[in-house]
Amino acid sequence: SMELQAALAELRARVARGDAAGAEALAMSCTTQLPASAEAWHLSGIVALQRRDTMQAIGRLTRASALSPADAAAWNNLGTAFSRAGRYEQAIDAFRRALDLAPKQASAAVNLGTALQAVGDLDGAVAAVEAALTLASDMPEVWNNLGNLYKEQGRLADALRAYDTALGLAPMLREAYSNKLAALKLSVEHDAAALFAAHRGFAFRFETEYPVAYRAQERNADPNRRLRLGYVSPDCHGAVPAFIRPVLRAHDPVRFEIYCYYNNPQPPETDVGIGAHVQRRVMAGLNDAQVAAQVRADKIDILVDIAGHTGRNRLGVFMQRPASVQVTWLDYLGTTGLDSMDYRISDAVADPPGTADAAHSENLVRLPDAQWCYEPASDAPPVSTLPALENGFITFGSFNNYSKLTDATLALWARLLAALPDACLLIVGAAAGQAQERVRGAFSAAGVADRLRVLPRVSAAEYRAAYAQVDLALDPLPFSGATTTLDALWQGVPVITVPGSTSSSRSSASLLSVARLNEFIAVDAEDYVAIAVHWASRLPQLAALRMNLRERL
Repeated sequence: SMELQAALAELRARVARGDAAGAEALAMSCTTQLPASAEAWHLSGIVALQRRDTMQAIGRLTRASALSPADAAAWNNLGTAFSRAGRYEQAIDAFRRALDLAPKQASAAVNLGTALQAVGDLDGAVAAVEAALTLASDMPEVWNNLGNLYKEQGRLADALRAYDTALGLAPMLREAYSNKLAALKLSVEHDAAALFAAHRGFAFRFETEYPVAYRAQERNADPNRRLRLGYVSPDCHGAVPAFIRPVLRAHDPVRFEIYCYYNNPQPPETDVGIGAHVQRRVMAGLNDAQVAAQVRADKIDILVDIAGHTGRNRLGVFMQRPASVQVTWLDYLGTTGLDSMDYRISDAVADPPGTADAAHSENLVRLPDAQWCYEPASDAPPVSTLPALENGFITFGSFNNYSKLTDATLALWARLLAALPDACLLIVGAAAGQAQERVRGAFSAAGVADRLRVLPRVSAAEYRAAYAQVDLALDPLPFSGATTTLDALWQGVPVITVPGSTSSSRSSASLLSVARLNEFIAVDAEDYVAIAVHWASRLPQLAALRMNLRERL
């Protein structure tokens, strides 16, 4: 009828405007009265997506694609709904259906790439995103995503080129610039001075965007009042809570009032010692200026960034200077390059006085021991006996994020295996396909590929259990491990490291020196191999060290 056609047209208009709240009642009535209309179901499915009602979106879009199986857009939207529900295999099927029907649909190819990445098919994800860019090469956000995928595959030069392409198309795409800076920490060509210059380049381009006159905050001068501390935490990787929880717990609620700013709602702190004392602020849907206004309204005295240039960071909030004192700590391990960041918290081993100060825009505050505040996993397994005693040969292990396994790192490890003809190496976390081939290639060239074992994707429990198979852990260069080094030490496994000139190359050295394990800190690559050879012939001593390492840590 005319009436129903008019209702459908009105629904179409509201969906186009993004008026999801005003469209829901109409969507219900259209699907009720036109149960055989694919368009009614498709539009109402989009309304559910806009309202973030994922389950309802799946139901409605499943109906739409069943009624109109040749509609590529319906399949693409259904894939989006499945992705949001974490049902990636079904999402992949839906996106592939969309692409079969409309091979030139770049958005479906991009979405397919994201879903393939989520199930660990890195090569498939790269192929899908590259295909999207052959269809539409002018999408800066997609070039940025491709850079992230290349980085995960261990293709640093390709990643940097992709970020540069994104920035060529959109010079003010801050995320791509931050990602590029984070990737430069993997480059052996970039020493501390070169990294500093690159980070200052970020500040020159973006910080001048905010001609925010610094406004002295009206502060209550009473020295006995509670100070207001704010922590700004984007949705960082899973390791961060192990470092931030102990800090929140240790703050004296009589002296400090704590605010936590999260990008997305986090599950509330179950720890009673924390939850009651923390004011939660969700930043989702707010831009940097709005978050800065919230920080000002909260009258924060000291605002702490724990992300630096890591993914989805909120450095834009700090550029607007909403707090009297602004500090960065923890997850980025290096300068932000910003004038608006007053301090960076570190320690004297990770950032030696003098040399490190020159490579920071911030003033360095060095903690007396280490900059870390680590809480071991409650489900960490007990320390196992030294596997070499049973195996008769030594097993090295690498548990770091695969992107840290640079060409220089692989070359060094191949040398080490060549020096110890019966030793083997366990690498955890290298994705199947090109990433693994790159590792095998490096070891084949050195004739030691037969002594390599790779565990691709592992759960947190499997990751912890795998330390029981390892005698000594190997730290990559130039980007050292931190969480993995602590996890290794907690499981009784010492880590061999070679610190360089950059902050991010010195994390393991900082941790080992605090644990008084300086004999595992190498001065250069040759020394790194020598340390490995030394311990391979001293298994009883290594076994004894393993048994008291947890206590020492």
